[in-house]
Amino acid sequence: MRDDHYQVVLDREIDGPGKIGIERELVVFCDELCADAWLSD
Repeated sequence: MRDDHYQVVLDREIDGPGKIGIERELVVFCDELCADAWLSD
């Protein structure tokens, strides 16, 4: 992972009984083509 990578941070609010929070997921791609393929699915 020495070269540049693309990353996306996905946040989602979680509202459960007695709990309000945020779920966060980090997705990392090796290049722009991988990111574009992920978006198109």
